[in-house]
Amino acid sequence: MFNKVLRQHAELLKVLANPKRLEVLYLLRQGELTVSDIELATGMRQANLSQHLMVLRNAGIVSSKH
Repeated sequence: MFNKVLRQHAELLKVLANPKRLEVLYLLRQGELTVSDIELATGMRQANLSQHLMVLRNAGIVSSKH
C-alpha cells in the first residue's frame, strides 16, 4: 500500500518536473484559457502544447471543456 502511494507521488512529481508544464499551470491559475491563449502566451506550438495538456489531464491536474 505504501509503495503504491510512493509510486503515485513519484508520477505526479514527474509530471510537474517539466518547466513548460509548470508555465502552463502558472497561466491557468489565473483562470480559464483557451489552447490558443496558452499558445500565444508561451510561444509553444499547438502540437507540443496539446501533448503537455494531455499529460496534465491524464494526471488529473487540469480538465478541458468541449
